[in-house]
Amino acid sequence: MVLSLSPDIPTIECVEQCLAAIGHPTLLVGSNEWDVLYANFAYEEMMSCQQAEITGKSLFEIHEGCWNRSALLSSLQNASHGDRLEHIIVEHNCSNGSNRAFEVHHRVAQLGTARLCHLLSIRDISVIRQLESAYKRSEARHQTLLDSAVDAIVIINTHGAIKAFNPAAERLFGFSSDEVLGLNVNMLMPSPYQQEHDNYLRRYLETKERRVIGIGREVIGKRKDGTVFPMNLSISEVTDGEERLFVGTVRDITHSKRTEEALRDSEARVRAILGTAVDAIITIDESGLIKSLNSAAQKMFGYSHHEMIGENVRMLMPDPYRGEHDGYLQKYQQTGTRRVIGIGREAVGRRRDGSTFPMELSVSEVRQGSRRYFTGIVRDITDRKRYEARLRESIEESSRSQARLKIQAEELAQQATSLSEARKSAEAANRAKSDFLANMSHEIRTPMTAILGFAEQVSASLNRPEDCEALSIIRRNGEHLLKLINDILDISKIESGLFEIEKTTCDLRLLIHDLMQSIGPKAAQKKIGLTVNFATNVPVCIETDVLRLKQSLMNLLSNAVKFTEQGGVDLSVRMTEEFKTAPRIQMQICDTGIGIAAEHLDKLFIPFSQADTSVSRRFGGTGLGLAISKRLIELMGGDLQVKSILGSGSSFTITLPTGKISHSALGTSRQVSGPRLTKALQAEARVREKPLSILLAEDGVDNQKLIGLILRKAGHDLTIAEHGGVAIALYERAIAEGQSIDMILMDMQMPFVDGYEATRRLRSMGCQIPIVALTAHAMVGDREKCLQAGCTEYMTKPIDRHALLQLIDELGHPSAVVSQQPI
Repeated sequence: MVLSLSPDIPTIECVEQCLAAIGHPTLLVGSNEWDVLYANFAYEEMMSCQQAEITGKSLFEIHEGCWNRSALLSSLQNASHGDRLEHIIVEHNCSNGSNRAFEVHHRVAQLGTARLCHLLSIRDISVIRQLESAYKRSEARHQTLLDSAVDAIVIINTHGAIKAFNPAAERLFGFSSDEVLGLNVNMLMPSPYQQEHDNYLRRYLETKERRVIGIGREVIGKRKDGTVFPMNLSISEVTDGEERLFVGTVRDITHSKRTEEALRDSEARVRAILGTAVDAIITIDESGLIKSLNSAAQKMFGYSHHEMIGENVRMLMPDPYRGEHDGYLQKYQQTGTRRVIGIGREAVGRRRDGSTFPMELSVSEVRQGSRRYFTGIVRDITDRKRYEARLRESIEESSRSQARLKIQAEELAQQATSLSEARKSAEAANRAKSDFLANMSHEIRTPMTAILGFAEQVSASLNRPEDCEALSIIRRNGEHLLKLINDILDISKIESGLFEIEKTTCDLRLLIHDLMQSIGPKAAQKKIGLTVNFATNVPVCIETDVLRLKQSLMNLLSNAVKFTEQGGVDLSVRMTEEFKTAPRIQMQICDTGIGIAAEHLDKLFIPFSQADTSVSRRFGGTGLGLAISKRLIELMGGDLQVKSILGSGSSFTITLPTGKISHSALGTSRQVSGPRLTKALQAEARVREKPLSILLAEDGVDNQKLIGLILRKAGHDLTIAEHGGVAIALYERAIAEGQSIDMILMDMQMPFVDGYEATRRLRSMGCQIPIVALTAHAMVGDREKCLQAGCTEYMTKPIDRHALLQLIDELGHPSAVVSQQPI
């Protein structure tokens, strides 16, 4: 757009007069060569030049060519083509090296004979640009400070709205800056601070009453996740232009609070230690003045706390230590030479009443800043000194007695030699006893196997009552002899300490059902009652040694039936009163028998001792049963007690720990009686459907015949080997000829090759079939020895026909084995 300065086209002189009157710097420039036509006085003042110096020269030559030519030329050319530009910013490099910025407004003007010119109105904005640059630098510094601050910084306005939220605040509160800007700062506070904040801010703006601003305090903050934490808050008020702002600096003091709490706890513990310490504890400063002491120090020296604090510690020392103390303390601080500090020594203390006593003193040094303190721990060693004096006397007496002791030592050495020889003899005798018992067990059990076994086989073929009665007497006395042997072995194992308890799961109802099956016929024969009572809280299963518990109960029930002529026997099973905390079970056997006199109760549990010999002659017995039962119960962790009234009956109570208890039915032992007898008979029926091929290794001819009779009668095929070597050869031949052997019954005591060696060799050959150990040995460790040799199962002689057939069925027909249901 072309600017006409007047209705008529003005002359250059007319334009100059107009421009001279303008108060701000102005240039008139030609549009062809960009020559300067006129510069007013304000321009001369701004640029420190004279009009004569620049008139007629090119705009880009004046001032040493320091105009930004490209920017200014582009603007002027656009204006020449009619484009209107309000203003442009150009840079000017001054001769003194500084840069100046100008805001240039221009218009196109027509002069004289239609000559086009540029009218440039110039404003120096250098100071403004410098202020803007300084402001931007200041803003950048402030933002850097906010971003790099360790403490959280939150800036709010007078309405409580958040204006700034630095990164430290984001980390502390869990909010991002975008989430909180513009929101009320009370979102960072829990109740009740949240409700109080706006009221406090309004009251401060109205009354200038300060509670936090310019003061600082500890408050509670709330994070984004809702958790709260202690924080130190200081607030300062600033003004940004006309806006009042409040800058809050927040520091999480959780750690310091914990540290303070730990410090308080530590100080409390130290005070407690000092207050309860037996030794006196005294702290002094560099001048020797007492700064602290505990109650033991007051008691030891006889002074009150008030009398000692601030006094020189030498008051607690007698001469000459009193006069030496300050000099020693000063010398130590100057030279570091130690006599007590960090070393400890014995010294002499002085009480308030002037009496002295020996003491043990240890001193440690502690520095607190530039000050040093010394803590002394003092122990009164009066008693120790007295003991030391007595010890010295004792040492002297010991020296005088040394000769006598030497003689006694020689005598003791001779006695020790004699005792060693006696011990070896006793050990040899004990080994001989054990060997004898083991051999006796084997020698008696082996023929008893044949006696009882054949008696059972023959009983089925007898018809005459007198023959059956005679055979019954044979069996009864044989079983009595076997029980006697078992009792002797048991008491021997118990007394030698070789008896081991093996705890397993025990089904109480099944165990007692089996006992009733055994004892019931005897009670029925005597026409006396036999009852069992279970309490409702008795578990189905406990953890104990099933075999030994059954043995103990059998002894007690058998005695109860034997000594009861009228009335009956009752077995009660219940839990003790404290069963919830320490589960224990009680089994009480009560009878209405002959009873026991009070003076005889003490003899009741002594082996081979009987309460009343007249009773033993009448009823029989060895006096071992009750002794064994009590020892077995004690080995299982329980107790056996007896109460009895002569002529009225007796009560025996077993109390046992239950171990792990269960209220679900579990199968337990393999004792054959009651329902288990039915199971054995079912096994015999299965044999007839699927007989097994069994190899029997047994050197005893009688036992060969007995076991052969039992197995063949049950339908099994049997091959007999006279010893282990023959058994190995028969097994090898069967394998070579493609014949099958389903099971091996192995006697462990045989000539040439015994059962242990034969079993090991068979297993090494790859034999995987069941091998059952048949042995007359029933000592501790025999079962484990057989299993370690490779046997699958273990059975003692004499052989029980039903137990043997059931075991063969379980091993030979594993799919037929089912869990025993509870009774």
